[in-house]
Amino acid sequence: MIGVSPRSLDRAAPGRYCGFYLFARALCASLMSMGRKDRMKTYEAVVIFASDEAQHQAGRDFLRKEFEGSGITIKKEEDMGDRLLAYPVRKNDRGHYILYVLESAPEPLKALTKTLKLRPEILKYLFVRQDN
Repeated sequence: MIGVSPRSLDRAAPGRYCGFYLFARALCASLMSMGRKDRMKTYEAVVIFASDEAQHQAGRDFLRKEFEGSGITIKKEEDMGDRLLAYPVRKNDRGHYILYVLESAPEPLKALTKTLKLRPEILKYLFVRQDN
């Protein structure tokens, strides 16, 4: 059978070519599931925390727990220090910058961005995928 697709196999008569039908269904499913979704990718994340030391530490602890809970591994964490912001963000003129190098699948980062928007100690964040 040349040109076998999953839809054409669904219309096959029941009981006919049962062994080949099951093999072809499994093969099509495995070929369709192969792709970039399952691979871990490397990301850089810059997070700007409030410059207050208590809020800064609380935000870093929260972010570490979220990364661990989502299955995101932190390869590198670099403290870039306290800097003056270009414009006020949530009534803050200064922010504490942290650079993370992460390894993750894309789905956990999409879910994480929704929770980061709600945290008052996190002023801004940006996730960028690195080219390997």
